[in-house]
Amino acid sequence: MSNQPPPPPPTPIDYARPHADRHKRTILSPRVAIHVWAIAVAFGMATFLGIPKLEEVLKDFKVELPLITKITLLVSRFITNGYGWIPGLILAISLPFGITAMLNIGHPDPGQYRRREVWTGRLLRIVAVLAFLWIALSMFLPYTALINSISGSGGKR
Repeated sequence: MSNQPPPPPPTPIDYARPHADRHKRTILSPRVAIHVWAIAVAFGMATFLGIPKLEEVLKDFKVELPLITKITLLVSRFITNGYGWIPGLILAISLPFGITAMLNIGHPDPGQYRRREVWTGRLLRIVAVLAFLWIALSMFLPYTALINSISGSGGKR
């Protein structure tokens, strides 16, 4: 046997990165993408399927339309008859990437990124509810005007 002292224990190497607690930047947040694309699909279905049928019905009865309905019909005509669907498609594809880039501003930690993502989802749901309330109201109001004109009451007593 040799009289050499035992070798010193190996020193642990710290592999921690300087920003290990930071959120890994993502290009696209699945939560944001699902929200935006679901809104786009639902809005597209209403624009291409629901509103043109409403317009056909209202043309037959020659009812004076409320302003909200006129605006909705104008937007729907632009999207369906013109090439308005192209910028809408580009917006629906690119918007989730832009929102995700804004979520990554300032190198947030994972908790802060998650909170930003949750609040963005809530905001997108509020925008969706307001947009569909607008569409529902614009589709409902002409029917009340139609019923009033057919019944002869005209909304007055």
